[in-house]
Amino acid sequence: MSVATRLDVRSEAPAGRHELMLETHFAPPVGDVTWEPVETGPETWRVRIGRLGPPA
Repeated sequence: MSVATRLDVRSEAPAGRHELMLETHFAPPVGDVTWEPVETGPETWRVRIGRLGPPA
């Protein structure tokens, strides 16, 4: 099952954006986190972040 959530971090300080994204979607982390660029600027940057299940 896949659930998409949008998180707009433009109003956040640049130094805290990655931490906020990971805390919002992956606390506590399970397995490995995937990071797939969707749009790479220069004005808009979008990534698809995924989480793998626990190791088999």
